[in-house]
Amino acid sequence: SPRKRGLFVYMKKLFILFFLLTIGLFYSFDLSKNEFLVQKKPIIEVQFRFNDDLNKLIRLVKTANINLSVDSSSLVSDYQEIRNQFKKIEFLLAYIDIQHFNQYINGAPLPKLEKHVPNINVLEPKGLQVLQELIFSEQLNLSEIQNQYLLLSENIEKYQSSFYVNELTDPVFFECLHFGLIRLYALGVTGFDSPASTEETINESEISFNAMLSYFNEYKEYVVDASKDKLNILSSKSNVYFKNSFDRFDRLEFLRKIIDPCLRELGTVQKQLFIEMPYQRAPGIPFAVNYNANSIFSDDFYNIDFFSENYGISEHGLRVSLGKKLFYDPILSSDNLSSCASCHKPELAFTDGLSKSKSNQIDVTLQRNAPTLLNAVYATQFFYDLRTDRLSSQMDHVVLNPDEFNTTYKAIATKLSNSVTYSEMFKDAFGNGEINRERITNVISAYVSSLRSYNSEFDQFVRGESATISDDVKSGYNLFTGKAACATCHFVPSFSGLVPPDYMENESEVLGVPNRYDKPYEIDDDLGRFSNRILKEQVDFFKYSFKTPTIRNVEFTAPFMHNGAFRNLHEVMEFYNLGGGAGLDITLDNQTLAPTPLDLSEEEIDQIIAFMNSLSDRNHMEY
Repeated sequence: SPRKRGLFVYMKKLFILFFLLTIGLFYSFDLSKNEFLVQKKPIIEVQFRFNDDLNKLIRLVKTANINLSVDSSSLVSDYQEIRNQFKKIEFLLAYIDIQHFNQYINGAPLPKLEKHVPNINVLEPKGLQVLQELIFSEQLNLSEIQNQYLLLSENIEKYQSSFYVNELTDPVFFECLHFGLIRLYALGVTGFDSPASTEETINESEISFNAMLSYFNEYKEYVVDASKDKLNILSSKSNVYFKNSFDRFDRLEFLRKIIDPCLRELGTVQKQLFIEMPYQRAPGIPFAVNYNANSIFSDDFYNIDFFSENYGISEHGLRVSLGKKLFYDPILSSDNLSSCASCHKPELAFTDGLSKSKSNQIDVTLQRNAPTLLNAVYATQFFYDLRTDRLSSQMDHVVLNPDEFNTTYKAIATKLSNSVTYSEMFKDAFGNGEINRERITNVISAYVSSLRSYNSEFDQFVRGESATISDDVKSGYNLFTGKAACATCHFVPSFSGLVPPDYMENESEVLGVPNRYDKPYEIDDDLGRFSNRILKEQVDFFKYSFKTPTIRNVEFTAPFMHNGAFRNLHEVMEFYNLGGGAGLDITLDNQTLAPTPLDLSEEEIDQIIAFMNSLSDRNHMEY
């Protein structure tokens, strides 16, 4: 109809007018001044750059292998060039796939057991640290070096998969930065990942640090000026520290003035950009590390939600109180004579001060002494031989042991049920008065989990809560984390074998501890982890292997080692200074402690001891 044709013509003209206006508006913009119209997202630039750096690393590894088949004269320089390139993307490689990284790229050069499989499957070490040991060995094995290069190339190439590249989202990238800085400090500048030669450690750390900030610069135009300026200043200040040699590197001030401030500012930037934090990206799945901690030495650096079995429930305080009462009550033992506190005395930092703990029999001792319970919750495996992976299940090994409580949970529950006080306390803590094994172990572990505090003199100084600390403590810490190599087993900040930067695995070490620190020195007959009754762990490299304990509060925990072989800290330091058991002419095929003497002077030993004593924290030690 004429009316419909008229409407059609009108709509056509309106569409043409709208189209022309749109074109005109588009060309009215000066595209050179409006880069956002064509600019790629920062994470896309990060992905492209990662891929380029990855390809360059692969080429260097393959070139080194080719060079080796022709001439070995460039062996060390080729390897160092690979290490330098690797350091630029280490923080990305490690976080994207930590298991693959540790097993095939840059894990410790020690055999390990494959996890989550039913059989005993020993994984031989592979990667850059293995190559370093081979290259700096007195006798070169060129064919094995070539083999390791080939394996390394293949294992790095797996990161070229689109799966790994696509894993790099904005939140994941910022997590890579966060944990990369922790890795740099806890494993990098300490020399952990270059055990065969520390000559290039500080240079490699500088490369890694600068690369992380350089990658971050892809986001800088979206960052407010104040944060941008702070990070630029930190980058500039870091150069002063990196100019020093390994032994002279000031790790204490580097932590206080560079690492901690960087972590704080990157967290601020992440919030500014509305990029999800780990607890927002994966709600309900706690990380071992508290992403919002103000310092690596904050008392909330570790996430208690990860380590404690019942933290955060509304009745938690009631369960801690009930657990504390039970801890000091001999009602738990069959003869009503022994309590948990019989061996874990609060005034001795919850140890017993004995070489070997007393049993319930007269003049009979247990196999080992009682380790401290202070901060014991910060672990993923327990006992000297790592026989259990739950804090609560430790109770089983005491309650059911004929030489300790020598009883059953049923018998304990019966005694507790006959107590009006305990019946009421269990009812308040759990909603009803039922008493059983699960609830008994739950409240005891709740109390032990509460025995945590990072509030020593040293902690306060690192956090800036106190202005001064003695020069001996400063020097001692720098020796501990540097020349003396203590921090390559006693990792910051727990100073135990809880491995950074994800802190989800406990290490054990073979030191060659003698049965007593007197000549003639003989290896103690305790086989440690090898005899923990876990069939899968009955492998030779676990013989004489023991959990690396914390050195926090060592001022109160003598004698030392699982058997109390060392009467004081000076004897302990002498032992390490000599090269462990090897230095005492104790021959073990699987000693994990480097047998090379540390060449520490008496003054340096005293300074290390001064530092260790500065980690004393009397919180919880008075009952």
